[in-house]
Amino acid sequence: MKDIRNLLLDCRTALRRIDKNFEDSPLADRLGEAIIGISREHEPPPPSEVPQARPHAQRIAYAWQAAARELRATHPEVHALLSKRVMERLGEEVLDDAEDEIETLRGHLRLREAANAKLSQELAAAKAAVAAVAAAPPLAPASTAGGAAAAVQEEDPHVPSQALLHSVAAGVATFTENHRDWCLAEAMVLTGFELTPVQLAAEGDAALAARVLAGMPAA
Repeated sequence: MKDIRNLLLDCRTALRRIDKNFEDSPLADRLGEAIIGISREHEPPPPSEVPQARPHAQRIAYAWQAAARELRATHPEVHALLSKRVMERLGEEVLDDAEDEIETLRGHLRLREAANAKLSQELAAAKAAVAAVAAAPPLAPASTAGGAAAAVQEEDPHVPSQALLHSVAAGVATFTENHRDWCLAEAMVLTGFELTPVQLAAEGDAALAARVLAGMPAA
């Protein structure tokens, strides 16, 4: 149709050149009406006449409304349960965007993974402490005949002697790092692993030495 309109325009221009009285002829009026009619057919419709597509969310909402009305007639108990759940959701903090909800779930997952990692570290420390206890020689009970053994244990860089334990418990001595690690492992075993090394160390050397002494056999 656009080509026909252009052709009619060219014809009208040519006729004007040939006939000076063309504009006064009936043919000029007919050509003008034909050109105007073709132009109107190709004009875009006004915005008010353009069909508006319904938003996807609105269509879904209408579908839910229709389904709810059907349920109220066919399955009233299901409709009542659904209505109750909707009212509960209206009272909660509902996220409007699915991406926001997914990001919130990811945040909860990251927190859980961090907590699991911390527990794994504490478990690894507990296993290392148990291995240290298993590898360390047992403490010999204090006795008159065992004076030489006590002297040897005092010189042991890893296992504290009973004399050192009593001194630390009394607050007149402190543990070395190796002695403290050994006592932490021993105390964990004595407490049935109810306390972590961090918790035992927080009690102080005196309390730690007292725990170890309390778990040793009586002389």
